[in-house]
Amino acid sequence: MASSSRKIGMSKWKQGKRRSSRLSGVLDACKVQQSQKMALHENITKGPYDDKAAPSTSYTLIQDQPSSMPEKPILERILDILQSLRDRSQVEQLLQYIIEEPLEDADNKRSFKFPFIACEIFTCEIDVILRTLAEEGELMNLLFSFLEPNRPHSALLAGYFSKVVVCLMLWKTAPLMNYVQVHQDVFCQLVDLIGITSTIMEVLVRLVAADDHVYPNFSDVMQWLADSNLLEMIVDKLSPSCAPEVHANAAETLCAITRNVPSALATKLSSPRFVRSTSFLSPCYLHHHFDSLLFM
Repeated sequence: MASSSRKIGMSKWKQGKRRSSRLSGVLDACKVQQSQKMALHENITKGPYDDKAAPSTSYTLIQDQPSSMPEKPILERILDILQSLRDRSQVEQLLQYIIEEPLEDADNKRSFKFPFIACEIFTCEIDVILRTLAEEGELMNLLFSFLEPNRPHSALLAGYFSKVVVCLMLWKTAPLMNYVQVHQDVFCQLVDLIGITSTIMEVLVRLVAADDHVYPNFSDVMQWLADSNLLEMIVDKLSPSCAPEVHANAAETLCAITRNVPSALATKLSSPRFVRSTSFLSPCYLHHHFDSLLFM
């Protein structure tokens, strides 16, 4: 009986030891995983990466990864991808998917999948990728070349373009506003395309009616816009010769400006002199499209 008890006790002790060993292994794995997560977060948020310490593997995320690529932990693969995507040439390729219409004989990947993925990469709001775009003048020129009048403007790509610009507005506000102040034709081109889709209108609204806490030189930018002919260009879109979609989006843009009080643009819009300048519109037409403006 005593021998049997000792055997049972020894068996339970061994089971407990194995259980303790497994638990210790799980805890060690959790610690390693937590350490990897912290390292990943630090690399993503602080960036840029140390080129010397960065992995040497390079590939294009949009395309399928080569089958010969060695297996790596998922967090290490993510770091590889981020290191690759912050490269200027990669950002340029992503922009081309967003702003350039595919050829007529292009497959579905080029026509739909690649532009969608490119847009999603930018709107993931990863600082090192957005910084590469916002701080490179040539890349910003490439992005806003989508607005040029001699280019096709499909609703699909207009939506992707708008999402990228809005993302820059939220996370890289100062570089974006500095760019549009230097390139004043951006506002003119946005107004000209205001009837394509509501997403283009959203970009214009966010640029001209942003809250004053969004960027530090807000009042200076609003005064600069008020001194320009931006409001006149928007009101011109209420002309009876324009399409109903243009009327609706122009009126919504003016409404957004009036909600952003006080600002130089809102003050100019409500001034008697500016109201008199809209006399080319009939009273009936003004009542129809300015109704929301007059009673705000």
